[in-house]
Amino acid sequence: RGRFGAAGVEAVLEVARPGLAAAARAYARSGVPLYLVVDPAAAVCTVHTAPSPEGVYREAERVPFGNDLFLPLGGRTVVLRTDEFPTPSPTPGTDPGVGRGIVDG
Repeated sequence: RGRFGAAGVEAVLEVARPGLAAAARAYARSGVPLYLVVDPAAAVCTVHTAPSPEGVYREAERVPFGNDLFLPLGGRTVVLRTDEFPTPSPTPGTDPGVGRGIVDG
């Protein structure tokens, strides 16, 4: 039915949106080894690794668009290029990176 058990999932990739904090906790509790959040508004990807049963990822690396992502998946490394990811035009006087990430609110 298009559903997978957590043990069969090597990674989850999502685009930043409200409500991802709850998803991240569920993925970490389930032991999903890699959780990638792509945030076009901040022009950054965050790679979360080292999940814990408490529902947190112990490691997170922010990678600005334009840099390659090196994703450790199942004994191999997958390289994801981000140099062509779309980014919004900046609005003068704002910092799109403030308050971004998987934490709600």
